[in-house]
Amino acid sequence: MSMKVYNDKKNTDVSKIGERRKSKQLKFRGSIFKNGLNSNNSTGLMDSDNKKLSTKSRRVSQFIPTNFTLKLTDPVITTLETIEEIVIKQEADILEAVSGCQKPNNYHVYGRMSNKQLIYIFKCREFSECCMRCFCPVDCREFDMKIKHMKTGKNNKNDFNKDIYLDVTKPLKCACICLCRPEINAKFSGSNKKNNILGKIKSLFSFMDPKFEVINNEGKTLYTIVADCCQCGLMCRNNVLGKTDEAHFFIYNPNDENKPVGDICKKSNESLLSISDDYVITLPKNSEPEEKLLLIVAGLMIDYQYFEKNGNATSKY
Repeated sequence: MSMKVYNDKKNTDVSKIGERRKSKQLKFRGSIFKNGLNSNNSTGLMDSDNKKLSTKSRRVSQFIPTNFTLKLTDPVITTLETIEEIVIKQEADILEAVSGCQKPNNYHVYGRMSNKQLIYIFKCREFSECCMRCFCPVDCREFDMKIKHMKTGKNNKNDFNKDIYLDVTKPLKCACICLCRPEINAKFSGSNKKNNILGKIKSLFSFMDPKFEVINNEGKTLYTIVADCCQCGLMCRNNVLGKTDEAHFFIYNPNDENKPVGDICKKSNESLLSISDDYVITLPKNSEPEEKLLLIVAGLMIDYQYFEKNGNATSKY
């Protein structure tokens, strides 16, 4: 004898309710694999009535089987997973070359695939005060930088009011030898990330060789970056010989500086009159996209620390 539930309008058989619910679940699961992912839908799923489901909808968790995983992809993360090298190109400023007055830096970041194809990923723009650039040493210099995701043909590369992916800040510090070492902090822009802190790059004190630490949002050191101070590209970088030579900053796993796992190379300028710098980052194998983002920030910091001019318009070294 089946149990019945009393309703103000009608009596309903509980067993029939269960059958209809099971039928609806099977129908919905079948529609998932039949329709596949829908590019116009954030979840890519359709319910049994062919209506789009949002990520916040409880109906997804109710009807999707336990072995069906739903992964929402970030286009930047997806791109970074497929690239092997990062190319950073500094944007040349003719007015700065003529006047000698420091202007905010602009960079273009590309990803190089295994087939050598370049993908335009980011444009980076510095936001800082004129007095900070003209009178403050590079170790102490404060600035903010916005890193904009370049969606091919869909956004204006000079509009930094939207599509900002990372916010990078270098706080003002009174750096003196081993005290108050400069660092750069990076975080995801906006509130679309649950934990929006990406990590930081810290310049370590060293008597001879330049050294940096790449630290994630949990305070764990992911990589150390070390350069040999006896490279011509570093020792003579302010004259003709240095401008035509390369400088290598090798990437090591923490506590293991015997074998490099990657490289940040400051490329030589084709023209001696060029004021812009190019960097090629050979990424460690099997590195995560978040680690690649931090290495991009590390490349930017290296440019500021060793290849930017001091506030008095003379070179740091």
